[in-house]
Amino acid sequence: MHAWGLSDVGNVRAQNQDAFRIDRISDTALLAVVCDGMGGAKSGNVASRLAGEVFSEEVLRSFRSDATREETEQMFLSAAKLANISVYEHSQISEAYSGMGTTLVSCLVYEKGALILNVGDSRAY
Repeated sequence: MHAWGLSDVGNVRAQNQDAFRIDRISDTALLAVVCDGMGGAKSGNVASRLAGEVFSEEVLRSFRSDATREETEQMFLSAAKLANISVYEHSQISEAYSGMGTTLVSCLVYEKGALILNVGDSRAY
C-alpha cells in the first residue's frame, strides 16, 4: 500500500492552516489524517497540527489488529475525542489561541476493512 499527501494554501488565504499525517501502522494497516484549521479563527494552524498529532499518536498507541470492528470504531472515536480535548485545552492557554479550531478527517485501512472519520465540514472522497 502506498500513500502520499500534499497541501496547498489556495487562492484566498495567505497562510496554510492544513496539517496531514500518514502513518504506516504495519504491513497491512495505514492511517491517514487531514486537519484544516478554521481560517477565520486565531491559530488554526496550531489547532490543525495539534489535533492531527494527538489523534494519530493515540491511534498508533491503541490500535490492535486482533480487535473487533466495534472495538476499532470505539478506539477511533476515543482518539477524536482526545484530539478535541487537547485543542480545547490548548485554546485556554493564552489569548493568542482563544477560539482556535480545526476539522479532522481520517481513514484507517487495515485487514478488516476501512474506517473513515469526519469531524467538521471537511470531507473524505
